[in-house]
Amino acid sequence: MADLSTFSFYYSGNGTPANSIGGAFSGIVVPNSKAALFPNVTLAQASAGVRQYRCVYLRAGNFQYSDLRLFLSGIGTPSSDSQVYVGLGLAAANAAETAVADELTPPEGVVFILPMSELFALRLPDMAPNTYKSLWLQRVVTGNAQGFVDDYARIKITGEQR
Repeated sequence: MADLSTFSFYYSGNGTPANSIGGAFSGIVVPNSKAALFPNVTLAQASAGVRQYRCVYLRAGNFQYSDLRLFLSGIGTPSSDSQVYVGLGLAAANAAETAVADELTPPEGVVFILPMSELFALRLPDMAPNTYKSLWLQRVVTGNAQGFVDDYARIKITGEQR
């Protein structure tokens, strides 16, 4: 398995983090920064706990890819009071994922897993050059959470590139 750095993540919807809750492929790359998808947790969210959802599109590079696996690299999230789960979108390749009402509404039919290593990775479909596939991320912050700025997760993709 090779580490594939030829993939990019794109926002869904209008191309902003808060509105990346499904809809069309925006063409706007998710930057490689800590607050690129989920905002800092508010005091109310830390107290009560919260589940938030984001839809992104994984876009392949200029090759054919197979045996693709997506997993979280490292510890998951730096906060001990949160975790990021991932699920494969239901839309076909190069198709728009059905949008949800808001970031607190779970996408219907999506199964979320906690892929903490390549052994427990989310298996992705084979991808042709420059195609994209929808993915959902779910951030779960437990109730009575400690404050934490810049909570994030690092995603890694492995597979065969031809």
